Parts: sequence; structure tokens; C-alpha cells
Amino acid sequence: MDHLKYHGILILIIKRRLLHIFVTKKDNKYFTFFFSFFCTAIYYNIYIQAYFLNYVKNN
Repeated sequence: MDHLKYHGILILIIKRRLLHIFVTKKDNKYFTFFFSFFCTAIYYNIYIQAYFLNYVKNN
């Protein structure tokens, strides 16, 4: 569970940094798309990792 907690904190830091960049470059439509895609990719990567870790622990 500590592994998952660490990932959650890491994501919050990355999202906050990206959000800061996003605010400074608000006019760029491509950047908005990239930002949302990147956040989604990170979230799903952690979700899959967590699921895989639980699967390995159970078996």
C-alpha cells in the first residue's frame, strides 16, 4: 500500500507542475489536449500497476 501512496503523491506533484504550465499557456489548444491526454495516461498507468501488484500479491 505504501507503493501506491508514493505513486499518488508523485502524481499530485506532476499534475500541479503541469497545471502551472497549463495556466501560463492557456491559449494553446494543442497543449490543452496534450495536458488532458498526459494526465489520463499517468492515471491509467498507476491504476494498471496497482492492479498488477495486487494480482501478484494474491497469487
